[in-house]
Amino acid sequence: ERALVQLISLRPNDTDARLHLIEILTGASRYADAAAHLRWLVKSDPKNPAYAVNLAVCLSLSGTKQEKEEALDILGTACAQEPPFLHAFLTRAKLLETKGSNRLAFTSLHRVRETFWGDPDFLLTYMSIGHVSNNEAEAHEAFVQLEKLRNEGVVGPEKMRAVSLD
Repeated sequence: ERALVQLISLRPNDTDARLHLIEILTGASRYADAAAHLRWLVKSDPKNPAYAVNLAVCLSLSGTKQEKEEALDILGTACAQEPPFLHAFLTRAKLLETKGSNRLAFTSLHRVRETFWGDPDFLLTYMSIGHVSNNEAEAHEAFVQLEKLRNEGVVGPEKMRAVSLD
């Protein structure tokens, strides 16, 4: 970590060094420190939604209510970018769900349903949030689509396994 910090101080535009340091910091649950470097990356490349989404994740994990609200704002901006970035929508919906805003979380996914309907990660999240927001019919449609993709070989068995609660 020290070597990366030193390298970044000598070469502040070294994106790879920052990314490696961010990985170390998040691995150590030092989300606020990682967020500082992610802010730099977002400023240096504002069109890269992955940087913005990772910044939002770090802010939401830092813990304060203000940081979680900032994370939602960042994700809102990332969701507005073209082309649509799946991870921004999934992260925003999951963060809204953790805040207890289940209906809003579902609505935010439902708006982009057609865009991501063939993506297993979208379907799993849509199905899960559909259930907690009492949108059972839509959640079931996602399950059927996921099963269709599994039967077509698009989705591997690791995405959807039968679980017995016995």
